[in-house]
Amino acid sequence: MKIEDAIKLEEEAHQRKMKIRGKKAHDYAKKDADCLSNFKVMAELQAVLKKYGYEIPTDKPHGVAFWHLLHKIIRILNLINEGKPPENESLIDTFDDASNYIDLAKECLIDIEKEKLNK
Repeated sequence: MKIEDAIKLEEEAHQRKMKIRGKKAHDYAKKDADCLSNFKVMAELQAVLKKYGYEIPTDKPHGVAFWHLLHKIIRILNLINEGKPPENESLIDTFDDASNYIDLAKECLIDIEKEKLNK
């Protein structure tokens, strides 16, 4: 590949990524807010949960599912509170996806219990 072709390829990829990033920021952060606010809220939630003994074990499969569930809940709250239509998945799709994460957390926990029984 020629360098000119590689640069063009990466410039096109950058434009696609920036378009996606703008849409995601719209759905996860308040208008005119810090575009990283959803990550900061997640970090604060983790700290509060940990303080009260409800730490999300993100080093475990079920904890990862719970982490994604909280992220979806923040997205739902942002869209509802801001009263804006989503630019990516619909609000109903987000509710369904959040439900999937509950199911995935349950399945991960069941899988862990099955592994314990087989040892």
